[in-house]
Amino acid sequence: MAQKNNEDKLLTITSRSIELFLRNGYEETTMRMIQDATGLHSGSIYYVINGKEGILLMISEGFIGDIMCRSSRIARELGDPRLNVLLPPAFLLHTTSSSKCMSRLLGQMFRTDSVMMLISTMAKEWSSRVDMPDDIDIDSALSFIYGGLGSMIRTDKGLREGMGIMTPFLSLLIGKVGTDMLDTIEEVVRREELPFYDMYITEIDSIFGDELNG
Repeated sequence: MAQKNNEDKLLTITSRSIELFLRNGYEETTMRMIQDATGLHSGSIYYVINGKEGILLMISEGFIGDIMCRSSRIARELGDPRLNVLLPPAFLLHTTSSSKCMSRLLGQMFRTDSVMMLISTMAKEWSSRVDMPDDIDIDSALSFIYGGLGSMIRTDKGLREGMGIMTPFLSLLIGKVGTDMLDTIEEVVRREELPFYDMYITEIDSIFGDELNG
């Protein structure tokens, strides 16, 4: 019963925090605002999750994990394991260009050390499905690639422009990436309609972004 109680609290904290982060921005959202939105005391929140950064980490894990799983499914369907490496950054760049609110939140994720460690770990795990050169330091390469991706997200690079910048670095890991592959990636990413939890990214600004669109 206690475990179920804590799971319910986590769900409430996560869902309410997502709304606050999207509407107000991560930095502008305070723990007091999260308490008011959830109806929970600070002690109850800190008992199940490590404050605001812990909440952001949990949200990031769910979203990035979904991206990695989708990329793996598509790689299997299309018979090209390289998509395990190519699609996650493409999904993130597309998310950035589709929603100002998500661009702002993703920018914060890529500024947070604990989230970046999570992303690097996930990327390494899913990249293990691809044959890579033995002389490449995978950890360093992925850290460099996702660090650069974070910079592009913070400067609102679009899908095609961002992937064009990243392609030479990704090619070191998986071999030459041609224009036809970039066309395939763009088509797949736009077709997928990636959600952010229970919301389509294309609808997020209309729900939460009034102050950004004015």
